[in-house]
Amino acid sequence: MQVKRKPITYLDENEFNKQMKSLRMYFMGQYKYLIFNFLKSGIFRKENGMHIETLKADRTFELVYGKLELHYEVQDMAIILYKIEPQQFLNEGHKKILETYKGVPYFQEKDKKKIELVLRLKDGTRK
Repeated sequence: MQVKRKPITYLDENEFNKQMKSLRMYFMGQYKYLIFNFLKSGIFRKENGMHIETLKADRTFELVYGKLELHYEVQDMAIILYKIEPQQFLNEGHKKILETYKGVPYFQEKDKKKIELVLRLKDGTRK
């Protein structure tokens, strides 16, 4: 089955590019997945409407910041890329290089404490 290639447009190209650069910095595997499976191929096998593509992320990261997701819309004539979530994390990651704690990047001290808590709960230890 031949799938027709649709042009890709952006709701806000500058913001989306900032999010992509941040994604590249902190989630290289998911960046490559997004580039090669969506943007380069231009083949979206979804019906018209809003869609969310969930990207893989560390479980600890997801518990602290939420799922890593691409939000886009498929229309008859084009594909519109909206944003990559979590936006606040990716925007902060674009502004400066974020520190990491036990392999998980963070941008606020309270997020570091959340990471500590999640890791303690995973280990089953209480301190």
